[in-house]
Amino acid sequence: MISREPFPSTRWSVVAGTAAADPTTRRAALGELCEAYWGALYAYSRSRGTDEQEAMDQVQGFMVELLDRNAITGADPDKGRFRNYLIGAFRHFLGRRARHARAQKRGGAVRTWSLDAAVVERRFQDEIATTATPQRAFDRQFALAALDRCLTRLRTDYAGRGRADVFDELARFLGTRPAAAEYHEIATRLDLNPTAVKVAVHRLRDRFRRQLLDEVAQTLTDPTATGAELRELLDALQKDPPQKDPPAV
Repeated sequence: MISREPFPSTRWSVVAGTAAADPTTRRAALGELCEAYWGALYAYSRSRGTDEQEAMDQVQGFMVELLDRNAITGADPDKGRFRNYLIGAFRHFLGRRARHARAQKRGGAVRTWSLDAAVVERRFQDEIATTATPQRAFDRQFALAALDRCLTRLRTDYAGRGRADVFDELARFLGTRPAAAEYHEIATRLDLNPTAVKVAVHRLRDRFRRQLLDEVAQTLTDPTATGAELRELLDALQKDPPQKDPPAV
């Protein structure tokens, strides 16, 4: 019998469903998404020529404003994707910020964010030579953040089962398959037989794929669009030749 159960709510569908979602739940979901993907906004700002301190100030000011709203408003017509909403809302924020010349103040609002600017700046410097536009920089960092979150969750799970060494040996093969000789080398280091290593690689790749699909789905209102969104994010990871960027907002 085919199940007719609806798809479970995603973090973004909870946020976007402003009329139905509990405000506290909605705020928590939005905060989690912002904290996960703020680095993409930072990369966008830096790619526009903004210096490190100003870029961080822009991102922090935007996130505080976003969380202080009572409801999500339409900054982008395609609200089905958090990625599109986020960059659209950020562009609007930057436009207002420029027009008012820093007139907006954050006041006494205090937030605790896990914003490691040094890590994101290093990543930005590594990527700057291969990223064509601010939009591309944003999309690349959004995709990399999704990959990082999946890897972190997987390693935590492996470590919890006392298998962190297995994850550390096999994680490098998530994007490529080991050569036959490598199976034997890994088997020796892990005290396993080569067949067991092959099975372990297959299982890790399968789990990573499912984790990644789930992570992407959490940024959509419609989980059936996950495949298309994932393809766009993977495309954003491809290197582009430099090209002229459209005018800044």
